[in-house]
Amino acid sequence: MKNFLVFLIFGWLSMNVNRKKPFFIRLIAKSTGPGLVVIRKIKTTGNWCPLLTLSQYACEKLSCTFRQTFCDYKTETNSRANILFKNNTKGVTADIDKGPGLAVLRSPQFKLSRPVELQIKVYQSTFGSQTFLCDDNFSTLFDCQPILGPKIELPVTEKVILPLDQDAQNFTILAVHDKFVEFGAAKFIISNIEVLDENGDLLC
Repeated sequence: MKNFLVFLIFGWLSMNVNRKKPFFIRLIAKSTGPGLVVIRKIKTTGNWCPLLTLSQYACEKLSCTFRQTFCDYKTETNSRANILFKNNTKGVTADIDKGPGLAVLRSPQFKLSRPVELQIKVYQSTFGSQTFLCDDNFSTLFDCQPILGPKIELPVTEKVILPLDQDAQNFTILAVHDKFVEFGAAKFIISNIEVLDENGDLLC
C-alpha cells in the first residue's frame, strides 16, 4: 500500500487594494501533485464602489448637458440631413433658416439591463417645427417617437420623457422643419439629456 503525505493549510489570505479605476483579481491555485483547493468565502472591507449595471454604464454615456461639447454624440449630414448641429454655451443648436431642413444627432452605442426613460430638454422656436426620437434603422418618421411640435404657438423649452426599450443600443434625435416656406426659420436647442429609472428617478 502506498503512503500519502497530506498537508492541510487553511486561513485567510489578505490583499490590500488601493485603486480608483476598475480592476479584477485572479486567484490561481497550482500544485506539483494531486491537490484540492477550497475557497469558502471572499469578503471585502473598506470603501468599495458597487459595480455598475449595464444601464448605469449607459447612463454615464448618454447623460449630457451639451455646454460647448457633444459628449459622445455625433452630428452629420447625409442623404436625409442637410443641417449640422453646432455646440455653444446653450447646448447643441440647429438653425434651419435657409429653407426646409433636417438635422441629426446620433447617440453613442450602449447596452441596457432593463428598460429606462430618456428625459430630453429641448427648445423650439417656430410653428411647424418638430423633433423626433428614432432608432438608427428607421425608414420614415412614422417609425419614430415625437418629442415636440409641430404646434409651437410661441418659442418654448420643454422637458420631455420618452421610454427606451431594453433592446435599444442607440438612438437618433431628428430636428425637422419642412414648413419653412409657410412659417419661416426655426431654431432647435437640445440642452440636456438625462436617464431615468422605472420610478422616474435619475439613474446616475
